[in-house]
Amino acid sequence: MEPIADRWVFDTNILIYHLNDCLGDAEQYLETGLESGSYISVLTRIELLGWFQHTVESLSS
Repeated sequence: MEPIADRWVFDTNILIYHLNDCLGDAEQYLETGLESGSYISVLTRIELLGWFQHTVESLSS
């Protein structure tokens, strides 16, 4: 089966796992997706900004 598109849509959970450094080997896929022009919805952005475990470093990324 061929992919429908070359871009990815990321949800809040995968981005939080990334900020917590919990993705392990899957980190390479996230990096590839972010570099290729992925999508992050407005709702995901709101949820991520409201996440209670932010640090100064995570807010700047």
